Amino acid sequence: MRRLAAATLLACAACGQPERATSRGVVRTADSLRAVATELRVAGTIFTAEVEAWRSFQPLVGAPGDPLIAVVRVRGEGGAGIPGALAVDSVWLVRGADVVQGVAREEQPRDRDALTVEFVLRDGPRWPPGDSIDVIVALSGVGAPVPVVRAPRVAIARVD
Repeated sequence: MRRLAAATLLACAACGQPERATSRGVVRTADSLRAVATELRVAGTIFTAEVEAWRSFQPLVGAPGDPLIAVVRVRGEGGAGIPGALAVDSVWLVRGADVVQGVAREEQPRDRDALTVEFVLRDGPRWPPGDSIDVIVALSGVGAPVPVVRAPRVAIARVD
């Protein structure tokens, strides 16, 4: 286990992304997440992430406003396009110094030759509409050594 942790820290250090280790694993900082590139190039394919984020304030009983929902669209252009094994491992939402990690799921079946695949993150933080966030997506199934891509300055919309 220690060898795995050491290898992970070494790999992260080689990428120039400062992170800190704790007894529970590697913690990504807001600064290291903002340093992630907005494009991921693998074998001739360029992967990008497009994100829509919102909070609903439609009338309901209880807390004012639902938690944030984010729709993450991963696009693959050029090369072989979107591999069938593509999945989202983790999503980090960054607002100022705050970092929230979540899970996005593929809720709709994808087309066989899709150039874009959609994932949905539910139950995010209750950050105010109008704020801007960075959304960082960790991908699997693309064959890249550091498979992360960032969607910068995503505005949180308000739905009434």
